[in-house]
Amino acid sequence: MQNGNESKSSWNGWRFRYVGMTVLVIVVLQVVADYAIHYKLVTTIPLGVLFAAYVIIPRIKERRLGNALLGALAVWVIDVILEVFIDFHGNELAAANRSAFLQYNLYALALGVVVCWGYLKLTEWSERKRAQMEAKRQAETQPAQPVRRHHKKKKRRK
Repeated sequence: MQNGNESKSSWNGWRFRYVGMTVLVIVVLQVVADYAIHYKLVTTIPLGVLFAAYVIIPRIKERRLGNALLGALAVWVIDVILEVFIDFHGNELAAANRSAFLQYNLYALALGVVVCWGYLKLTEWSERKRAQMEAKRQAETQPAQPVRRHHKKKKRRK
């Protein structure tokens, strides 16, 4: 049963359709960059995770951190899978490269988590300040209360 503020794409504040479409667009852009201009996926993973947080947080009003982390984690997982199959062509990683592969990809995931949290706090702070400034502006521009008369105006007789 749906709530009054929930749509078909929302469930308890989780916006799966919006997050999924964002992840899909980011991954498609990364694959196009890999094939069209030979820009390796390994270098676009941190950018994709950061861009997921940048797109999701300002547009979703409920469960912002959860939705942003879901998007960043989904981009990271899909990118790591694509990196193994596209950049390494499904071959086994050499033992020397395996630790570098893990370190770089875990660094990208940690960066995504930290940026999601930091960007969320910055967005909440700026929205709170914007609301305070708007309330202050409204208070300054409101006209003064009209002066009430103590005596009724006499009606003219015709």
